[in-house]
Amino acid sequence: NTTDGTAVCNGGNVIKLTSGAPANTTISTQNLYDVYAPSTTVKYISGANNSLFKYNSVTLGWDPIIILIPSADYNALSGYSSNVYFAGSKGLLYKYNGTSWANTLKNTVQLNGMHLPNLNGMIVGDKGLSLATRNKGSLWTYNTPTKTDNFKRTWVKDTTAGVYIVGDNGFVKTTGLDASIFGVIPGLPTTAGIVYTDIWFNDETIGLASVGTSLYR
Repeated sequence: NTTDGTAVCNGGNVIKLTSGAPANTTISTQNLYDVYAPSTTVKYISGANNSLFKYNSVTLGWDPIIILIPSADYNALSGYSSNVYFAGSKGLLYKYNGTSWANTLKNTVQLNGMHLPNLNGMIVGDKGLSLATRNKGSLWTYNTPTKTDNFKRTWVKDTTAGVYIVGDNGFVKTTGLDASIFGVIPGLPTTAGIVYTDIWFNDETIGLASVGTSLYR
């Protein structure tokens, strides 16, 4: 999250990066996987076994979201306007508008990453699965898989060749919203032993995280 430096990790820990030492708060016994924070007061967290939280700007704590969706590990979340999308195991994708839930799609392939910065967005999952939206998430379209890699995370900069996807076996490539043609990112390790777990941008600088280490370009 580039809004205020909030990060999550295993053991239910929320880490807030500050000008001094990072502040570490435990809010769950479950592992936490993703943060969506469009502002310093509007923030959501998703994790294992239906661990979903919303930031309370009054108490400055994290309130559990009342669960009205099937049990799953919700690996990723993102949003646009007042809608937040939660994606996870069992191929589940649910939309939450702050009060009610809607089942957006269901498939059998695990969903791992999502980025919806504007009208256009992408969801990625195991076995080369990717879905694209061009209307704020109202409709998600399955792309025909051209890869068999397990995709972990994605970042959408633009719709032509500016969709970045990372995953297992050193997979780190660029593509478009249709995920039909993939290009390489020069200078980054692509060896089979690397598992990339995240990707993000700060202006024109790419940040990547992998199991056991972090890499930046």
